[in-house]
Formats: sequence, structure tokens, C-alpha cells
Amino acid sequence: MSNVWVVDSNCFIHVGSMAPDTFLRDLKHILDSGNSTLYVTPGVHDEVRTVRFQRWPQQPNLMDEFRDLLITVTIDEAEVRALAKHIGEKASPQDVDLSLMILGSKLAHEGNNVTLVSDDYKMTTTGEKANLNFETCPPSTFLQRLADLGSSGQRSRLRSLSRRVRAAEMK
Repeated sequence: MSNVWVVDSNCFIHVGSMAPDTFLRDLKHILDSGNSTLYVTPGVHDEVRTVRFQRWPQQPNLMDEFRDLLITVTIDEAEVRALAKHIGEKASPQDVDLSLMILGSKLAHEGNNVTLVSDDYKMTTTGEKANLNFETCPPSTFLQRLADLGSSGQRSRLRSLSRRVRAAEMK
């Protein structure tokens, strides 16, 4: 079964600050192998629209480079409000995070193996409490799992990136 990844903004921010210029080539190869698909909501595009690849020549805009690799799904505002109400407005994550959780739940109900990529503790605990039927993992684990799907060189590069992202997550 393929992996469906619903990716939070923080993952893109980490990747933008740390990924080598080989990252997208490695990622495209892994995605093209049919093992993984990346999903986001429009709010993620908004949150990372100014993020750049810091370690790349000319520091290109991250979303411009990623655009063709992502499937962007709009979630109705009424669904976001309904989930916020179900969780309790004060305990509820931000709207963008809620939209990602709804997307993950919808994809899981379609029979997909869904992982929400986020280092946001509130998203993880809320997804479990609301029984949204997806698992969560932090960006470093996501990169490690992608590494496991790649060739030897890709594994090495993605594991190195995963370790750097993990160190940033721990700060």
C-alpha cells in the first residue's frame, strides 16, 4: 500500500532551512516510484509562501519548487468550524492545522494509509482524541521513512537531513 502524507507547514520550514540541493531530485524519484503522495491544504501554501531553500544556489522559493509534487485539497470552512466545535474551541489547533487533520481523516476513510507530518503536539493529541484515523509523525521521522523507500545514495542523504531536522525539533 502506498503512503499518503499530509504535510504541515513546519516540515516545509525545516526542509527549506536545511535541505541540500539534491533533496527535490531524491524526493521526486521516491514519489515517482509510486510509494508516496504528498497532500497539503491551501493554508499551508499561505504559511510558507515566503520560505526559501537556504542552502541552494540563488535560494529559490520553496513552494515554487514543490508545487508540482503536492496535491492541494481545499477543506470547507464549515468542516473546520465543526471540528473546532467538536474538540472545543479553546483546545482546538489553528484553522490550517484543523484543515490538515480533516484532510487526513478523509483520506484515511477512503482506505489510504495516512500519516500527518507535524511536530505540533496539539495536532497529535487532538487527532487521537477525535478518532480521525491517521497516524502522526514529526518531520524528522517523515524524512527517515522516505529514506527507507529510496536508493542507497538517497537513503544516506535523507537520513543525514533527518538527523539535522531532528536536532532542530529538539530545540
